[in-house]
Amino acid sequence: MPERSGVLSRVAAMVAIVAVTAAAVGCNQSGAPTGSVHGRINFNDESIGEAQVMFENGDIGSVAAVPLSADGSYKIEELRTGEYVVTVIPPNTHVSQEIGDFDGSETVRQNRFTAPKKFPAKFSSGQTSPLRHTIVEGDSEFSVNLADQ
Repeated sequence: MPERSGVLSRVAAMVAIVAVTAAAVGCNQSGAPTGSVHGRINFNDESIGEAQVMFENGDIGSVAAVPLSADGSYKIEELRTGEYVVTVIPPNTHVSQEIGDFDGSETVRQNRFTAPKKFPAKFSSGQTSPLRHTIVEGDSEFSVNLADQ
């Protein structure tokens, strides 16, 4: 019987160590507090289309980007708390035109992608975007009409 009690003690100790470690680590590997943000981003009171919104905090190394829905809404969960630079990456506009090859014997389709002409470029770079939002524990809202900026 003494052997069985020693095995049970060791198993109980291992279970306790695993439980304490799991509680300390949790879902957030860093243990830092997190929050979520939701909102709507429009341009001239209209949806931007297949754009993406990105929240970036270089000080803590946290970044998240999600696509906007058809109405411009989005939701990001489990961002570490802190102040973020917000950028909006506009959708690519597909432009296609037919051109001749060098000797004119074949027609070649040229495809290229460009950003919408009226979309302010300053919002698509973390270096120039004036948009800021502080993530707090729990849920927060960040909505903006880019024409207001």
